[in-house]
Amino acid sequence: MTLLAFDVDGTLTGPTGHIPEPLRAVLRAVTASGHHVTVISGRSRRSLAAVVDELGLRKPYGAWYGARVAHADGAALHEATLDPDLVRDLVRLVRPAVREVHAETHDRLYVMEPADAYWDWARNMGFAVLGTERDLAEPAYKLTLHCPDGGAGAVGDLVRGHHPRLNQFVSDGRFIDVTAADAHKGAALDRVAAELGVAPADIIAFGDDHSDIAMFDRAGLGVAVATRDPVLREAADLWLPHSGADGLAAWLTDRFQLPA
Repeated sequence: MTLLAFDVDGTLTGPTGHIPEPLRAVLRAVTASGHHVTVISGRSRRSLAAVVDELGLRKPYGAWYGARVAHADGAALHEATLDPDLVRDLVRLVRPAVREVHAETHDRLYVMEPADAYWDWARNMGFAVLGTERDLAEPAYKLTLHCPDGGAGAVGDLVRGHHPRLNQFVSDGRFIDVTAADAHKGAALDRVAAELGVAPADIIAFGDDHSDIAMFDRAGLGVAVATRDPVLREAADLWLPHSGADGLAAWLTDRFQLPA
C-alpha cells in the first residue's frame, strides 16, 4: 500500500480555493483501492478539518505544518507547540519591525491589537481574539509575523539570531509562520507513516511550497505540483505543471490505473 501525502493550498486547491470535483473523485478512488491518503498543511486544525471531511479522509493528518498531528476523528496523535513565554519573547523581539502578529491555538487568536477591526474576519469565523501580552496563557501551534513589504528577510534574520532552532515558513513575502523545532511537514509525515506502518519507499509526497521539501526528503517520490520555483522543482523527483483535473488528477489516474 502507498501513502499519498498532500499539501493543500495550491496543490489540491485551484484558483477558487476549492478542490475540484474531478480531483476529489480520483482521491476517493485511490482510497477505495486500498491506499492511504493524508493532508499535511500550514492551515489550522479548524480549516483543515473541513478538507478532511470534504475528501472523506480516515487517516491521520497534520495541521499547522505538523505542529498538531491528529487522527481523523480529531484526537491528537502528536503536538509540538510554542510555550506562552516564548511567544511573548518573540513578540517583544519583533514588535518594532512588524505590523502585527497572531498566535494560533484551537479556537483563539492572540494578537498585539485585539480591538482592531482587521480581526473581524477571525471573530466572524468564531475565533476569540485576545492580546498576546495580557491574555496568552496557553501554548500556541503557530506564530505568524505580519511584516512590512520587503521586510520578511530582516525579521526572519532577527528571529533566527535569537531562536535558531525554530522553523520559519515565508508566504507572499510578507508573512512568516514560526513553529516549534519539530513542527514541520517532514516530521508530521514521519509520524503519519509510522502510525500507518508505511515505509518511506512507499510514500509519495505532493507540494508546491518550500515547506513541502521536508516531505520530499522523506518520501520515495516527491512531486512538485503547479510551481515554477526552481528550488522546489530541483528538490522534487517529478514536476507536474498543473494541478486539478488535467494535471494531478490525470497523473494519479494513470499511476494507480484507475478507470478514466
